[in-house]
Amino acid sequence: MRVEKGAESREANMKFVSTRPVTILSTRHGERWFPFLFRHADGSLLLYIQTGHDRWFAPVQRFRSRDGGSTWTAEQNNLPRLSWCQSFGDGELFEMDWYGFRDPKTAGTYAFYGAWGFPSDAGRPTARDTVRVHSPSAVTATLSQRATEGYPTYPWWPLYNTLHGRAELSGDEVLMGGPIITGGGEFDGRLLALGYMVNLRDEAGEHWWTYCFESLDRGRTWEEISAVGGGRAATLPNLDEATLVVLKNGQLYCVLRSGTWLYHSWSSDSGRSWSQPAELHLIDSEHRPRAVWPVCKVLDDGTLVLVYGRPGKHMVFDPSGTGRQWQGRLDLHAWELDTQELFGVPPESRLHGPTQLGVRYWDSGDYLGCVADGPREMLVCYDVQSYHEHWNAPMMDAAIRLVRVRLE
Repeated sequence: MRVEKGAESREANMKFVSTRPVTILSTRHGERWFPFLFRHADGSLLLYIQTGHDRWFAPVQRFRSRDGGSTWTAEQNNLPRLSWCQSFGDGELFEMDWYGFRDPKTAGTYAFYGAWGFPSDAGRPTARDTVRVHSPSAVTATLSQRATEGYPTYPWWPLYNTLHGRAELSGDEVLMGGPIITGGGEFDGRLLALGYMVNLRDEAGEHWWTYCFESLDRGRTWEEISAVGGGRAATLPNLDEATLVVLKNGQLYCVLRSGTWLYHSWSSDSGRSWSQPAELHLIDSEHRPRAVWPVCKVLDDGTLVLVYGRPGKHMVFDPSGTGRQWQGRLDLHAWELDTQELFGVPPESRLHGPTQLGVRYWDSGDYLGCVADGPREMLVCYDVQSYHEHWNAPMMDAAIRLVRVRLE
C-alpha cells in the first residue's frame, strides 16, 4: 500500500510527498536511539544506532544495507561510539569516535579513536589508530566527572594508558575535551568538520560552542581553524550540534542547534570565518524551527533539504539553494500518528509526543537521519519508543522507522 502525504510550498509550487513509514529495526527489550544515516561511496547505506540509555559512553552499533534500506545487516563495530564518518572516492571509510582525551605531552591536543576501512572489500583489514585534534580553545573535564553521567568506560582505557604511558591512572588524571564532531565533508580535497565542545567554564557552568576543523590527511590529524559565531566572545546562547554543506555558489553553509531555535551561518573563505549566526526562519509559515540535530543535504540541482526535531520531526526545503528560502514543512510526527491510526492503534497506545519536555521514553529521541536517494528523493529515519506498530502488535521498547520522501 502506497499512501502518501504532501506538504505544500506556495513560493515554489513544490511539495514533499511521503510514503508510509516502515519499521526496519526493533527490540522488545533494550534501547535503540538517535540514528545516524550515511551513504558510503559504494552506494550502500550505513546506519549507526545508540543501543543504550541516553547517557555518556552509551554504545553504538553499526548496520549496513545494500538494497536501498529494505534489509539491514549488523556489522562489526570499529569504534565504541561513532560520532561522524566520511567516505572517499576510492572506497575508504573514515570513522571517528565521539570522545577525545587530552594528550599530556602535547599542549592543546586531543586524541580520539579512529578507523579507516573498506566496507566493500572484506579482504582488506580495517586500520584502527588515533585521531589527533589540535584545539587550543577547548576546556577539559575529568573522566571522573563524565563517568558519573554515563556508562563504564572500559573501551577507552587503552587510549588513556597510551597517552599517559602507564596503566595505573585515576579518573581524576584523565582529561576529556576537544570537539564532538557532528557534521562535515570533503571540500576541495580536504576534510572540514564542525564540532562542539566546552570552551568556557564559569560560575554559570559549562558553555559549549561550535568550531570548524580542517584535516589534510583523511582525518588522521585536525587543526582548529575558526569558531562559528564568536567562540568565547559570543553573545548568542550555546551553539552545539551542527550540519555542514557546500552551496551551489561555493559558499559553506551550516545550521546549528541552540538551547532554543535553530541558527544558521555562511562562510565565503573555506571555513576560516563565518557570518554572525542568525535564527533560521521559514518564509511560508510561523513555525520556528528548533531544536536538535539538524541535518542538511544538497540535492543534484542545488536544492537544500533540512531535517530536525524535538519537539516533533520536521522536514523543510529551500529551492533557491541559498539557505535563505526555507519552506514547505512536512510534519513527520503527525504523519506517524496518522499511520498508527490507519493501522488501528487505539489513541491511548499511540505516541505521546511531542517530546518538548524530554519524556523520550514515551515517544522518540527526535533525532533524524537523512540521506539523498536520487535527484529528488530522501530517506529519513528516526527512533520511536514504547511503540505499537498496529492494532495487534506487541509494544516495542524501541524501533527505528524509515520513510521515503520525494520533492515534487
